[in-house]
Amino acid sequence: VAIFTNFSEWDVSDNASWLTVSREGDQDMIKLIWDKNSSIYSRSANIAVAGTGAITESASFTLTQEGAEPFIDVNPVELKVIHESGKAVFDVATNVGWSVSSGATWLSADKTSGSDFSVSYQANPATTERYADIIATGTGGVSASVRIIQAGLPYLDIVPHSSSVGDSKGIEIIKVSSNVDWTVKENEAWVKTVRTGDNIEIRYDQNPVAVSRKAIIHITAGNIAKVFTLTQAALKIELDIGDKEEYVKAESGTLSHSIITNSSLWTVSTDASWLKPTRVNDNLINVSFESNTSTISRFAFVDIDATGGVKGSFKVIQDGAEAFLLVDPGSQLVEAGGGT
Repeated sequence: VAIFTNFSEWDVSDNASWLTVSREGDQDMIKLIWDKNSSIYSRSANIAVAGTGAITESASFTLTQEGAEPFIDVNPVELKVIHESGKAVFDVATNVGWSVSSGATWLSADKTSGSDFSVSYQANPATTERYADIIATGTGGVSASVRIIQAGLPYLDIVPHSSSVGDSKGIEIIKVSSNVDWTVKENEAWVKTVRTGDNIEIRYDQNPVAVSRKAIIHITAGNIAKVFTLTQAALKIELDIGDKEEYVKAESGTLSHSIITNSSLWTVSTDASWLKPTRVNDNLINVSFESNTSTISRFAFVDIDATGGVKGSFKVIQDGAEAFLLVDPGSQLVEAGGGT
């Protein structure tokens, strides 16, 4: 600001804390520095220029600063809370007077100071989430809206809860309904679970034994737990005995007999003393037999007993020995008299 005077001895002052005035060196100029006006109302300061020493001349002028545009901001603009009751605080930045309100019946908003308000909310009894808008309204027609989103009451359900399957490998599906995150865990090596969206694939192996078995699948969401039981049927034992009859010579020897089965748990036996069956591997039996000294053929059964009560047998038929007649000695000389 330029000063027009015919003397050089003068000074400048003001009556406002938001304003700093100073003379620019020896020049007839005043430098003004003012702070930002955060209020919506204008403000004024009186600036006085007066001579010093013997000079008593003075002059003044008024500096008027416009008011700021009214505003109100609330932070955060959105807040997510759990289903339980609680309390939250929102910060308010504004240059006007303000009040807070909400039309939701499950919460109350109260101004706690000039720079924040608190929201007390009730527990959500439903499984679906809900929300409410809270409005901070300031003078001058300004307002700010925030939203509080409350999670629904946690729930977890599965369909079905159990399943019975055959002995072959396969896949079962569990459908999961929940409004919270959940995990799945199995307790058996023959079962593998794979999460696919809201479903669980249960991939199970073939049952290798003739005994049914169970696997427990645990689905957990926080403090909520569900259990799925998978029951797999016992292995259906198949036994193909092969040839129903085996023919052998009268001389002693050994025969090999093949069977086909999906069970590794089986035994072989016979009631005949002249036969001795031996298991070689899962599909082969060796049968040792003694020589038949009779001219009459003979037979006996070899029995196979598998798990699950599955049985089978085959017949071993042995030729009789060839008929023969010997006279010893071949000739005999006797005396002329009678005798034996």
